[in-house]
Amino acid sequence: MAQFGYLAEDRAEARRGFERICTRYLETFADALRSWKGHDESAYPGYHKMVASILAATPDTILAQGGAFVGSPDEVVEQVQACVKLFDGPIEPSMQINFGGTKDAEAFRTLELLAAKVLPRFR
Repeated sequence: MAQFGYLAEDRAEARRGFERICTRYLETFADALRSWKGHDESAYPGYHKMVASILAATPDTILAQGGAFVGSPDEVVEQVQACVKLFDGPIEPSMQINFGGTKDAEAFRTLELLAAKVLPRFR
């Protein structure tokens, strides 16, 4: 499963950072999708549904649908536990932590918090 990931020691800081970079990511993705408008879509059945879904996405909808692990380490542990419960067993998330103009310091902080404070709780 693919997830966005953004961690900070403080929930509000994590949420603000995620909203900023996710919004930029979605804007860039939407621009790319719009460039396909007018192409023969018969070769891509159902493509218009995927495009509509992506264009409707917001940071809030991604979070509400469980498409991101965002928050403090304790909150992310709870989010991972909810995913494990939903899938009725272990999961292997492939996390995007460097997207939408993420600053290097933000990506490294997320990685370090995952390694030090989240993953050890799943041994």
